Amino acid sequence: MWSALTNGDGVAALTNSTTSPNYETTIALEYAGNRNLIAAANSATLGNVELADTVIFNDISQSNKVYETTLEDVRDVVAPLSNIPTYFATELDSGGNAVFANEGNISNNTQGLGGTVANWSLTKAANNTLEVRWPNAILSLNYMVNFSIETLTPQPGSKPVYTLATITNKDKQGFDVQYNPPEEFAYDSSNLSEPVLTNFIIFV
Repeated sequence: MWSALTNGDGVAALTNSTTSPNYETTIALEYAGNRNLIAAANSATLGNVELADTVIFNDISQSNKVYETTLEDVRDVVAPLSNIPTYFATELDSGGNAVFANEGNISNNTQGLGGTVANWSLTKAANNTLEVRWPNAILSLNYMVNFSIETLTPQPGSKPVYTLATITNKDKQGFDVQYNPPEEFAYDSSNLSEPVLTNFIIFV
């Protein structure tokens, strides 16, 4: 015979079931009450919150079912809506290949460009061109690309460097950077050094 059970603070109504050979009692947390266990939890201290930590959330689209997920998953949903500009820096490695000198916030995917650094591509193409590509096509070609070129302090007798560039071939998944020699070297750029870094900020 079942006992008459009452609810404690923060506990939803108890229900009995006969769907199996054994009687079952279901106990659920009461999220709507003002004395629920979640609201009464201790506050996290600064520095103790990590992306792998989990939170409980109410899924309205699933008839108010309650789920658990990680803070990283929450960030991945919210970040593309924040539209924070994407920033990073590129350079040439010892083999002359274009690589990321600083990955910036690419992996945060704040503008929906997609993926992680591994999903992006950098290619040093012909005619001193850098090709930058990302995985997700965006809706418009009206995005802005701001960049700056870093060089070493010129030393007596050292080669001049490319300090001018233009953005070309913009499409919905990337753009090219055409590095141009200074005017006095426009017809003979064979004796120019490469930039140390190129810093980019993309506004979508």
